[in-house]
This record gives sequence, C-alpha cells and structure tokens, in this order.
Amino acid sequence: MQPFGKFESQAFVDASAQTKDINRRRGGVNYYVQSQNLKFTAQCLRAQQRNLTATNEFSVQFQVFYF
Repeated sequence: MQPFGKFESQAFVDASAQTKDINRRRGGVNYYVQSQNLKFTAQCLRAQQRNLTATNEFSVQFQVFYF
C-alpha cells in the first residue's frame, strides 16, 4: 500500500481571467499486488474555483504490465 497526495494551483495574471483560478487537491492510495506488474489505484479529487464552485471526483484505476 502506498498513499499519495497532490496539490495544484492555477492562477491567471490578467484580472479579467482571475475568476478562472482553480485549486485542486487529490489524494489516494496505490495497492501493488505484484510489484509494478499489477496495481490498483483509488483517488479522490476536489477542484475549487475562485468563485467557490467546487467539484468532486472519485476514480479507480487497474494497471497490468505484461512482457
């Protein structure tokens, strides 16, 4: 199990575009079943714009590497 987190910020310099500023916070966990060959990932994302509208997203990923 490997927890992870990330914070991103997008800020515009032009005053007319500053309403499009957005902050994103995400966190989740990776579960390695078989080294890097088989992995499950679950993460939650919260994106919040400057005008206080926010969206939430939950995603699950399954990764297989075969050689």
